[in-house]
Amino acid sequence: MPDDSERDRRSFLKIAGGAAAAATVAGCMGGGE
Repeated sequence: MPDDSERDRRSFLKIAGGAAAAATVAGCMGGGE
C-alpha cells in the first residue's frame, strides 16, 4: 500500500516540521528576552 505509507510519511513530516517551528520560535523568544 504505497498510498498509506505516503500518507504516514507526510503526517510525520508535518508533525516534525510543526515541532521544529515551535522550538525555533520558542528559542528566538527566549534568546531575545
